[in-house]
Amino acid sequence: MSSEGKAKLRKNLFYLILILILLMFGSVLCGGALSFINQPKISTPISQTTNTSAPTFTTQPIDIPLPTKPTNKSVPETPETPETFKPVEMVVPGNAGRGVKFKPTVDGTYIFTIKDGAYSPFNQDGQGTFWRSILKFYVNKEIQWGTNETFKQPNPLNEDIILGCWDKATKNEVVNCSRNLSTTINLKANDELTIIAMEDKNSFDDDRGEVILRIELRQ
Repeated sequence: MSSEGKAKLRKNLFYLILILILLMFGSVLCGGALSFINQPKISTPISQTTNTSAPTFTTQPIDIPLPTKPTNKSVPETPETPETFKPVEMVVPGNAGRGVKFKPTVDGTYIFTIKDGAYSPFNQDGQGTFWRSILKFYVNKEIQWGTNETFKQPNPLNEDIILGCWDKATKNEVVNCSRNLSTTINLKANDELTIIAMEDKNSFDDDRGEVILRIELRQ
């Protein structure tokens, strides 16, 4: 082969090698580009925290006042004071034609005692005058007026209780006779007791004197 041919061959080999180098370099570049293009897109996830756990509550103690427990100390009961009746004195005038009234405040047995006094059916002393302390008691009923063999004029009759001394010439005799004479009557609260002197129904106006009774409740 001539020198000219050898030179041409070497030139061709050079070009061939250059082409191969270019091809190899190009394939490398194309491969890198393709790998970059075909690389999957990676997105950075947004941090979003989902709290799936049960909510947590912070409890704080609340002071609730408890009812006060009653103490075992017993409060002493105030004993009921039973109603009582204080002794009283009652005047029964000889000229009280309708008598006098007594109303007890409590149930019980009442004691009626003549403490003093006497009355006379006459308005002045003289021959034939007399004194007495007879009292008649009517429980829850009106005075019963009537006559009998002794009393020709209407007088208090059919009484429940009679107390006192009959006719005597002087007042002192009657007082001494009847002082501390007593009787008992069972009464209920608000009963009505009528007490009247012994005299003709139409003759009370001119009578003089009085009888004093003490009334007390038997304990």
